[in-house]
Amino acid sequence: MSIPMQLTPKQRETLARLAAQFGRPWEEVLEEALTSLQRQAKSPNGAATETVQANLVRLGLLGCVADAPADLSTNPKHMEGFGSRAN
Repeated sequence: MSIPMQLTPKQRETLARLAAQFGRPWEEVLEEALTSLQRQAKSPNGAATETVQANLVRLGLLGCVADAPADLSTNPKHMEGFGSRAN
């Protein structure tokens, strides 16, 4: 069922800015915001129930570095000093 809804100019501006910021259509941004609020409403204490990793994957931020190894630990150069204590 489709329900028509009117947005204030400020709401339209915010939605357009977020859509541009995330490079996604405004419909997806709005859907994601509603889904996030729905998840919080279902949580007993109002806290987000999605993990940080799940959030990063959903937003396309996990593994978003181009031209980089999938796992930095595969190159010993990137692991120099790992696990040692700094003085």
